[in-house]
Amino acid sequence: MSHPKTGAKASADVATLVMQEQDKFRSLMSEWMVQQRKQQEQFIESMLQVHRETLFQLQGKGSGAPAKSATISPPEPPARENTPLMAEEKKKEALPGDAPKDMEEVETIYHADDHLMDFWKRSSGLHTVVDWVSNYQKHPAGWAALFMIHGIPEVTGRLRSKVDNFSIYSALFLSMSIACLIDVPDSLFQEPHEEWSIEWWFDHVRARAYIYGLAIGTASHMLSILLGMAFCNALNEAARDSDVYRMFARGQGFFATVKCERAFQIGCAADYVAVIACTTSHLIWQEVLIACGILLAVPALILFQTKGLLFSSSSIVNYWREDLGGKPDAGDPFDLGLAVDCFKARVQADRLLMRTRPEKGSSSYDHDEPSDGGGMAREIAVAGIF
Repeated sequence: MSHPKTGAKASADVATLVMQEQDKFRSLMSEWMVQQRKQQEQFIESMLQVHRETLFQLQGKGSGAPAKSATISPPEPPARENTPLMAEEKKKEALPGDAPKDMEEVETIYHADDHLMDFWKRSSGLHTVVDWVSNYQKHPAGWAALFMIHGIPEVTGRLRSKVDNFSIYSALFLSMSIACLIDVPDSLFQEPHEEWSIEWWFDHVRARAYIYGLAIGTASHMLSILLGMAFCNALNEAARDSDVYRMFARGQGFFATVKCERAFQIGCAADYVAVIACTTSHLIWQEVLIACGILLAVPALILFQTKGLLFSSSSIVNYWREDLGGKPDAGDPFDLGLAVDCFKARVQADRLLMRTRPEKGSSSYDHDEPSDGGGMAREIAVAGIF
């Protein structure tokens, strides 16, 4: 058995390494979040620019000339022949069996197809979840409502960040708990006391509280990591917006994030119990109880007060939903009627898009009869569904 001083030095070295690892993880996480935010902003700006160009061209085609008093008009509208809305007209100019005349025509056709694919991805299959989404007052949380308000990419990014944070910090605690389990402090195994005496019982309880606490913490933090990975992998395999909605309706995606959070919290509590058990070998148990009570009560009071103010003033559940205890401001009811109407309009758009599909057994690349892809995209855009 190693000397107590040697064990204390080894424990200090392990703690130093863990702290250094935590600093590196925090730095990497901060850089990653900054990069993610920049990418999201660039993506949103690109989508808005494409939408402005489409609106400008639609207004110009509706009046027969470029719209001078358009509500939203880009500073330099793209050339008429390069817009996605001209793809179908160029298709009709080509005779059956003819290949595109040049690369510009190919790019224009593909651009229109990209718009159709985007419309399909956002509308296909929504009819299978429309009843659940419309019943937003009965959802256990506000994530489905946030999907309607902010869109799938924004909200899934928030959820990935949530479970990733719990997984990363669980890994930090996991590295510490495994090291402490392997190298048990010598102070837990002092000189043996008389069998069945109070000191003998106290030694056994202390040693088991330390080992069991770290074991439970290790299992809980590992579970948090696995739940976070499972949630992100499921999102990675969701092909359409409707699949993400269904993941929360039938797959209980919200509860998966809650389980990840709870596993992290249970693991932290178990590790804390192990630390308390270890300190009793250096201090009397009365002193340990008083000190730990103060160290728990003061941070908990500060945390719950701050957290309560943050969530009660902004959360879609804790502020906006009165049925779950929220207290919204006067004249600010939890009414998502407009968002639900837009959602149902996308359900109708899916039916329009189905007209563009070729007949069963035919190929979409056959030139026997050009599909009305560009015309359908124009019809959907004019209807204001997207």
